[in-house]
Amino acid sequence: MLLDGYIISADGEQKPIMKSWDKITVFIVALGTLLIVLALVTVLLMGSGGASGDNTSNQKTGDPARERTLSEVPGARFLSIFVSDANGGLASYMVGGKTDEFQDFTEAVAAASQLDGFGDETFEDLLVFSFGENDTLEMSYSRTLNRFILGDRVYQPSGNLAPMIDLVEKKFSNQ
Repeated sequence: MLLDGYIISADGEQKPIMKSWDKITVFIVALGTLLIVLALVTVLLMGSGGASGDNTSNQKTGDPARERTLSEVPGARFLSIFVSDANGGLASYMVGGKTDEFQDFTEAVAAASQLDGFGDETFEDLLVFSFGENDTLEMSYSRTLNRFILGDRVYQPSGNLAPMIDLVEKKFSNQ
């Protein structure tokens, strides 16, 4: 409540007049405060490069982001696979960097050949190789065509990734 002023009664007594804030005013003030705090946090994080702790990626702080190449895929720490499940939902799997499955994926992707062509609706799986903090290489994959899209280019992996993904799905569904 805010003090709005005083009323002087006929007997000379002063009584304070209190003005209360309505709900919309409280909401607007709270929202404004939240936006200011979020803006400050964003500025602070951007100013520090978003780094917390040691920077494990091979990019120096302040350098512009660069795109990863297929030849760097074997150096990734892990692979995340996002696929549509039988119920129309999204399932995700993680393949660790020291596993045989990971080795098979990285060999097939690193030795891929570039093709002419474009993506279509069959490119519904997503493969994400993670190298460290905020450092990834993402590609859409078509099990039907055994091709993936990286950036604006289409590639044919040296091996068929579809059975590899099926194997990972089966392995996780049995746990």
